[in-house]
Amino acid sequence: VICEAVQRATRAPLVYFAEVEGSRERGLGRAITIRVAAGPATPYTRGLSLTTDPEAAAGQGPGGRALRSGEVTVAGIPSEPRFALWRQLAQAWNLGSAIVVPVRLSLHRSGALALYRARGAQLPDDVEDVARALGHELERWFYARAQRRRERRRRALDELRRLVLETTDASPVRYFTAIVRRLVGEGAVERAAFYDAIVGDDGLYRLRLVHVEAEEELRRELETLEVVADPAKASASPIIAAAVH
Repeated sequence: VICEAVQRATRAPLVYFAEVEGSRERGLGRAITIRVAAGPATPYTRGLSLTTDPEAAAGQGPGGRALRSGEVTVAGIPSEPRFALWRQLAQAWNLGSAIVVPVRLSLHRSGALALYRARGAQLPDDVEDVARALGHELERWFYARAQRRRERRRRALDELRRLVLETTDASPVRYFTAIVRRLVGEGAVERAAFYDAIVGDDGLYRLRLVHVEAEEELRRELETLEVVADPAKASASPIIAAAVH
């Protein structure tokens, strides 16, 4: 939605939003994943390999630099030697200057909104100030959304605790199916699956899908997917419930 709105307002040939996952131990992650794109040059983003690694050629673009520095980054594609890796493809899609706005999504997760102008089009003089203000607004929006999700999850988990305490059904299948449905129905998670575990001759669990609450496409994928788990890292219970947010 954000990319489409920015693209419509600016008529830019390409606007995309990318994310990078980090951790407390490693800090900023390396692999940059483009989540969504808008504009006629959207195919440019397919197959792009981007990173925040300052030593890699794929980390020299405006996205990698913006995420490393936390600052709005402007790149003149035709002129910057650091853009050599992507220049030919960018020119094929008539892409000129790029501006990337870093967005803090959570403690260890960062995003970047990238806007590309058509080749030959000039960026406004105040583009960095406008982009910086946009970045602040996006951070506030993502923070408010995360707060709403946390509150929904808290209410759902409170309801789930009540369900666990009140359920007297002796059937593990019905018991965990009810929990999985409630997890999704109350908004604690977006998708959830419940598996039965069978120990194979190799000592590993083969997980058989019993019930899933998810969209049809993911449901079909999970029904055909064989999941193998190491019992040394799993619960002692023969029933395993797995939730995916």
